[in-house]
Amino acid sequence: MDLENTQLMQEQYHILRINRSIERLEKLGTSHRYPKGYIFDYREHHPDSVYYIKKGRIMAYEDAFDGEHRVYNIMRSGSLFLEEYVLFPKPCPVLFETITDSELLKINRCDLIRAFKSDIDIVLDILDSVCNKFCASMEAQRIGAKQTAEWKICRMLISDFENFGKPYENGMVLKERVSHQMLADILGMNRVTVSRKFKKLRDLGLISQRDGYLYLPDIDAFLDYMDQLELLQTQEN
Repeated sequence: MDLENTQLMQEQYHILRINRSIERLEKLGTSHRYPKGYIFDYREHHPDSVYYIKKGRIMAYEDAFDGEHRVYNIMRSGSLFLEEYVLFPKPCPVLFETITDSELLKINRCDLIRAFKSDIDIVLDILDSVCNKFCASMEAQRIGAKQTAEWKICRMLISDFENFGKPYENGMVLKERVSHQMLADILGMNRVTVSRKFKKLRDLGLISQRDGYLYLPDIDAFLDYMDQLELLQTQEN
């Protein structure tokens, strides 16, 4: 496994960005700033606008009847949300909350539909996002359920480094804060398990911290370790 072959893996990691040009969408919408903690709630009525994340992070979640707090993904800049509930109007069962101050591009449904009729590339922009979400759901069921907690943590970390890491010394540094609780919420684990696995990765020298940020000193060694985990799991099954 190498970083050139992580495109499919990214689709399992709750990173749902669109890969096409944003310029076309920018012409359709208007930019709005939302403070940390702002909640988009469309459980009782359907939304009338699609949102593109220009800056910031958005968490999709719900609090279930059994009291469980379920986080489905953390979306960053380059992601769209609510498009599936806007195109075919229906209420959205989950909440979206800004977990940082965020700048979003708001695109009204009428403007989007009008643009569909004149520009096939805008249709493909939206379909790109919908396709990524479908692949993420399918891959989570096809691959994720077969792997260990440690492998799932590793794959999310390597995807974050792939998408948001910066070269640093001989490795990469992740210039975003990653809390154990956030990872636990996304992966459906408890925080103690995540903390224990992080300690193991640190003890093995696969990750460390530099100035409060995660540092990946040797990418190849990290990917080789993931391969070992996957092989071990295959042998046990």
